[in-house]
Amino acid sequence: MTNFDNYLTKVTSLKTDIQNLLNMVSAPGTGLVSSLNCGFMKISTQNFYNSICIAMVVPLTTLTTLIGLCSFGMFFLSFFVYIAASKLAK
Repeated sequence: MTNFDNYLTKVTSLKTDIQNLLNMVSAPGTGLVSSLNCGFMKISTQNFYNSICIAMVVPLTTLTTLIGLCSFGMFFLSFFVYIAASKLAK
């Protein structure tokens, strides 16, 4: 029984230490997480969104649409050039 009591004391001590560590990190009033000032993250996230989603996606979408329309037009142009060349060759 002495071994079990010794083991139980160590487990209880470990549980208390882990609870103290969790309180130091995440206690509502005094914990590390509640005292962080994450305002800089908001600014960085907004800058990232502005540079990727606004400044890059819209021009790339426009460019992709224009390339698609030009490719479609060139396909039909080459088809009509082929027909014109075959009629003029006769």
